[in-house]
Amino acid sequence: MDRLRDPTSNHRRWRRLQLLELSQNALLLHSSLQQQWEEVMAHQNDRLFVLHDEGKSMTEIAEIVGMDRRQVKTILESLTKTHDYHPQWPEIKARIIEMHRENKEVLTYKIIKEIKDKFNEKVGLHCVARVREEADVNRKQKKYGQFVREPNREKRVNWALAKKDEDDMFTNVFFADEASVEIENVSPYVWVFADDPYSHISQRVKHPQREVMIWLAISMMGATQIKILGPKENINAEVYVKIVEEYYIPSAKKLYGNRCRLAHDNARVHTAKYTTEKLAEMGVQVNLAIRLYYNRPIFENGPANAVMRDRPRVIRFINEK
Repeated sequence: MDRLRDPTSNHRRWRRLQLLELSQNALLLHSSLQQQWEEVMAHQNDRLFVLHDEGKSMTEIAEIVGMDRRQVKTILESLTKTHDYHPQWPEIKARIIEMHRENKEVLTYKIIKEIKDKFNEKVGLHCVARVREEADVNRKQKKYGQFVREPNREKRVNWALAKKDEDDMFTNVFFADEASVEIENVSPYVWVFADDPYSHISQRVKHPQREVMIWLAISMMGATQIKILGPKENINAEVYVKIVEEYYIPSAKKLYGNRCRLAHDNARVHTAKYTTEKLAEMGVQVNLAIRLYYNRPIFENGPANAVMRDRPRVIRFINEK
């Protein structure tokens, strides 16, 4: 009783209780910080996986996330360590292959996450890569467009082979064209099975994307400036003529002193009456000689069979245009 009434003893007891409370608060704070840190690291790891799946190098990933390259390498390697044996490996392997067939753009980190959730097994990058190799699944860059018809393939190849060594044929020609470029694309690559080698090419109508259109003309002396049309801008005859006026003519004057020709395909905006009349008014020489000469009788069996003695006539004919 005397000991309990001792002020010094009460102070020690109060101090112990205070220290116990502080230690408990510190443990709670540490647990909370640990949980937050794990969430941050999980998000960071997911981001590293996404960038790695997009085909970026470790140096590029390090610059994007603001980390050292060695740290990025260590994290990716630590996340790829797997067990030597999976009890459900046949099912896991079948599911990995099935995911590639269901979604050609499937990302590796999503495969790993699903295997973990569904089978409670951890697989890594090397494990997924081994399954892809065994199933003959390869990564290709995603493209959109239409295939060249079989009857035209041989003609194009023959024509290109015939012109390969004739470098004086197009010395003063600007080749112009438009192309669509996707924006906000999640993954520029898709997984392709060996039995379907063209599955990385999708038809534009079936797979619409947010995109911009670019126009550019190139020549042996240089290129024009790039014209970019926004997602809501459409190219028509009026727009095309304005592009030629603002982008082609200055480059033609600078590089060739206007002693050059513009070569474009037979798209509707290129051959429209408004376009042809306006280009003629502006003094733009449109190079139809290539197409016209291609259709001449000596090319009936393909340009590879053209008579070489006609070459001077071709060059003279084109230069006169």
